[in-house]
Amino acid sequence: MLAALALASTFLCPLAQDPASAQVMARYTFAGQPTELTRADVALEMAFHLRRKEEGRGACDHLVGARLVQLEAQKHGVAATEDEMRTEWNELQRQYRAAGRDPRTEPVVRNSTEPELLAYFSMPVLMRKLCRKELAMKPSETVSGEMMQLWLQEARKRNRVVDDPDQLPIGTAAKVGDEALSMLDLGLLLLRTSDDEQRNHFIRQVVVLQSTETRAKQLNLSAPPAELERELEARRADAANDPRYQGITYEQLLKAQGVTPSSLLQSRVFRAQLLQKKIAAAEHPEAALLAELKDKRQDVLDLVGPRRKLGVIFARALDEPNELVTKTFAQAEEHLRKAKARLAKDPFDFVAAVESDDPTTKARGGDLGWFQRRDKSLPDALLAAAWDLPKDGVSEPIRGRDGYYLVKILDVEPDRTDAQLLQRLRDRYAADMTPQIVATADIRLPDGRPLDGNDEPPATRK
Repeated sequence: MLAALALASTFLCPLAQDPASAQVMARYTFAGQPTELTRADVALEMAFHLRRKEEGRGACDHLVGARLVQLEAQKHGVAATEDEMRTEWNELQRQYRAAGRDPRTEPVVRNSTEPELLAYFSMPVLMRKLCRKELAMKPSETVSGEMMQLWLQEARKRNRVVDDPDQLPIGTAAKVGDEALSMLDLGLLLLRTSDDEQRNHFIRQVVVLQSTETRAKQLNLSAPPAELERELEARRADAANDPRYQGITYEQLLKAQGVTPSSLLQSRVFRAQLLQKKIAAAEHPEAALLAELKDKRQDVLDLVGPRRKLGVIFARALDEPNELVTKTFAQAEEHLRKAKARLAKDPFDFVAAVESDDPTTKARGGDLGWFQRRDKSLPDALLAAAWDLPKDGVSEPIRGRDGYYLVKILDVEPDRTDAQLLQRLRDRYAADMTPQIVATADIRLPDGRPLDGNDEPPATRK
């Protein structure tokens, strides 16, 4: 309970005005120019990206709750002493340690100074005092978590809270009475309580967004509302024609991601996706693409030509097996030869579900998905074998780094016209922009350390 209250109290005082929001959070390079990201840059992107998702909704509830406590405490002349706040902090540390956790490693602790932490713990102190005052309880009487939740519910009614994002202007996370709580406040709360992996993920995302917008400005490109609307309609049509989404509308797909069509149109990420398409078209004009197709046709086909849907049965192996990986490479190869023999009488999906050691594809009957010939996510030996097989063909066992594979060609896309190949080539150049930006940006934290991890930001994911 205290851990949740600690999160809520992070924004007891509005931090959007705090100079910390202007602190440099990372530095990077784009087109040879050094650039800085502030805490506010990252916080705002976190807020807009997460606001409609469970994490953002929860943080918004905490933000509203903290403001309600502050308003009611001012109204009733209730305050928390330093001793009370320190007692609260000491109790939370005790609970962390009792649970086997080091409080110093908790994000909200690592991202705060001790004076800030003590100030944060005024919220649960104030809530208990307000509950006792409203219920005419004695100072020594225990206030339960249920009582505090009930008090918050009543306080929300008294102060006319609006937290439905569809009823609020852009830039506002919630309203308490006539007071707007900003998206920056929400983002700073999310940032203060994020772990390193999530923080780094959003730093990369903002680097991609800023770099894309800078390049678009250099090329005098923009993404006006009418073009964003057309892009939305194109995606809606693509989803309607995609057999994977049969019976599911585009709006339902968005809702599953915590997004609505209107919020997508307002998204900086969505705008960047359209800008990347326009940048790719400007930097790779029709004449250049035609020349590339003429001079390097096989390379283009390998990159963006007809895809193949692959099925796989995998047998994990080690040179020296252990309790988790029990097969040598020779045993794994023999295991797959026997599995292939079973295909003479049993369907591939059944054999894959029984014999494969890969849990993800095993659950899908071996279905690995659609791939181009030059896909970097699969071993080249596997792809080479797949492109030598006809539809429904099954390979011999193929040795990989950690085992053997059997590959089946589940489906093959029809040949593409040159016009279709050119469009796919344009789309590929646009899709490559995000990893290229991240790879060349040399993103570093304020102390000069490079950003850790390799997770790709979702700035150009569809």
